[in-house]
Amino acid sequence: MAQGYTARNNGFRGRARLDPYGEGEFNGVFRVGEADRYKGAPPEMKTPLVVGGYSVDCDRKIIHDRSKLKFLNKAFLPEEPMDVELDLKEGLEKAIDYQGNSQESFENLLRWVLRNQLSLVHEKSSQRLSIDILCFRGTLKKICASPYKPNNPWTIYVAEIKGSLYITPAVSETQPHPANKTNLWGNKFEQYLKGDPDDILNANEEYHSVLQLSVGGFSLLYSPEIDCADADAYREDHKDMSAFVLIKCLKDCTRTTYYYQRFRLSDWWLDNMLTGIPRIIVGNCTGDGVVHSMELLKTEDLPALAENEWDPDVYINFLVSFINFMKQKVAKDTTAVYMFERRARDNIYCSKLSEPASAFLPSWYTQKLLTKTNLTKETPKMQVKHG
Repeated sequence: MAQGYTARNNGFRGRARLDPYGEGEFNGVFRVGEADRYKGAPPEMKTPLVVGGYSVDCDRKIIHDRSKLKFLNKAFLPEEPMDVELDLKEGLEKAIDYQGNSQESFENLLRWVLRNQLSLVHEKSSQRLSIDILCFRGTLKKICASPYKPNNPWTIYVAEIKGSLYITPAVSETQPHPANKTNLWGNKFEQYLKGDPDDILNANEEYHSVLQLSVGGFSLLYSPEIDCADADAYREDHKDMSAFVLIKCLKDCTRTTYYYQRFRLSDWWLDNMLTGIPRIIVGNCTGDGVVHSMELLKTEDLPALAENEWDPDVYINFLVSFINFMKQKVAKDTTAVYMFERRARDNIYCSKLSEPASAFLPSWYTQKLLTKTNLTKETPKMQVKHG
């Protein structure tokens, strides 16, 4: 069961289930309909712009440098499909499981914004950011995929703070880590490709790029975790993600034609469309956790590989349509928090909640955002430090 929003002085907390018809006021419906409804030429969407980045260390502390940015071992950049034998169970008995959560991840983005707010101020007003929406890439993926995934419900909470919309997802109940560590197979595959597989695996270390996406006249800011960079193409002053590579591990049993084409390829395309990453390394894995082959895919080729199981234009058109609906609803009362709930095989329902927008984000953020003292400070430069 999804966990909802509870207003605290400290801001967003995913704790208590919220009944939209109990504590909220029903406020409209966005009718999803069939995917074909959203076909057609999409509005302009520019390549995501890199505006910054940060690292997260093994203790889940944010570091304003690139110390956790990793580079791909060139031996694992296959121009043609290649056979390998990589045991994803190797060393996992000592591995350290992921300890983070979505609230912590969103607050890291807020910390980056506070540190860099001078560079984000709107050119026409010092009282707002130049960003329309701050959110997660994963949230955007769920919204985009709605026409093709009618059975996948989702819930988000939205509030307007100083002219920008902040979107946080409902927090799912934490599931216990499996005793056999299969949840870390993907991390282990990444370690083979960009690190030393003999090191103790720690799933908590991350590098995040902060990206600004312009689509349909809206400016979005988010900070996805990034797998690795190609050292030959990488530049310290990069403004796009063309030098980066997405790493994915795929079990043989899930590679049935329909599932692979309709869901896996579309998920990977959305990942890279929202980051601007042009390539994907895919490791094909047995049910026993051994990667036996690898291949390199280009993001631009994924729709053709899917053989019309999905249309990229549908994702973009649906996202922009929903953003317009969301903005219209929030604009009716910018002092409130809103919930948007996509129900399985149903539409998206909007409810206005009783909690004030002023309690939606942590006070340490809202009290320092766009204040005169902080806007006169020079934006600190990110340390160029690699792991």
